[in-house]
Amino acid sequence: MCRCVGLVGFIIYVSGFFALSLGRLNSHRPAYFIMVLTASSCVTVSLLAEFNLSAALIQAFYIVISSGAIILRLGRRFVPAV
Repeated sequence: MCRCVGLVGFIIYVSGFFALSLGRLNSHRPAYFIMVLTASSCVTVSLLAEFNLSAALIQAFYIVISSGAIILRLGRRFVPAV
């Protein structure tokens, strides 16, 4: 089960990067970072089955950075224009 969740995470990573490369996603909007956050969370779940410290650190990095990027981008939406 954990491996399947990890494979879903992989598919989300690849789909997001592919869409970003083709211009279907914009990194200035939160959608891309929501995909990265979801993918990294899925891969983290798969690490419960077979732990790998390096992979866990990379996923933790992606989770923290994606969360920060989402917060920043959503915060900009609500800033009144001067």
